[in-house]
Amino acid sequence: MKTFLKEVTILSVFDFQDNEKKLLGKMLFGIVTKDETNRFKQNFRVITSTIRRQLLWPVGVN
Repeated sequence: MKTFLKEVTILSVFDFQDNEKKLLGKMLFGIVTKDETNRFKQNFRVITSTIRRQLLWPVGVN
């Protein structure tokens, strides 16, 4: 089961402490177009938990 998103971006969240910029994590943000898990309604905005590993796939590959 999959959740499909549009207008997707990766958000980088930083903390600034003692003049130091520290990356807290990266998350995926997008708008739901279709959800086979029935957790989200269409056009619902979602943010994932922290991305642990980022794989790059060519556009158009499923």
